[in-house]
Amino acid sequence: MLRAFAIYGSIFFLIFCLGFLGGGFCWYQSASQSLTPLPEAVEVVIPHGMTTRGIAMLLKEAGVIRSSLLFRFWVACYAVNDKLKPGKYRFNGTESFEKIFFIIMKGQKELLRVTIPEGWRIAQIAHRLEEMGVCSAASFSMEISSKLLLSRIFSDWGEIESPEGLAFPETYLFSKGVEASKVAEVMLSMTHETVNGIIGSKKINGLD
Repeated sequence: MLRAFAIYGSIFFLIFCLGFLGGGFCWYQSASQSLTPLPEAVEVVIPHGMTTRGIAMLLKEAGVIRSSLLFRFWVACYAVNDKLKPGKYRFNGTESFEKIFFIIMKGQKELLRVTIPEGWRIAQIAHRLEEMGVCSAASFSMEISSKLLLSRIFSDWGEIESPEGLAFPETYLFSKGVEASKVAEVMLSMTHETVNGIIGSKKINGLD
């Protein structure tokens, strides 16, 4: 009698465990699936010092993840409580759970929005870039005046004597502390592509 009871008890316990594991697996699959695309990308700002629980709730409330509990579970499993990076992140709802997790672990550089008005001279642009914390004014002025850079970008325009008037007026997004050579290249390339797109790729000698 006792033996039969023990056998039935073991069977019942086994069925319970299998059901629990199966239910847990189904919950994990559902919770970790990508969400449907959001109507528009959402911006999530994670401040310095925020706890894992706070970050998980922030992502859940923004509609980026399905389960804050699963996010905390992943953080605990990987033992990366102190590895989640503060910063400003953008999500559109199609990112996988794993991708969201590793994006926040990797961190994201702060992007600075810099507007260059039409008609500004190089000195004015350089000052604005330094003022915004993008790069130093001196390094930008030197890089954008580089004969090598000008001849490479405007190779089909003939010889360019000065970069004045060639930094395209636009609103740019640059990482804080980006190399001045990259900033100069982006602005000059924008002008080259825009002008060539309007008048064609025929050779323009000195913009005459």
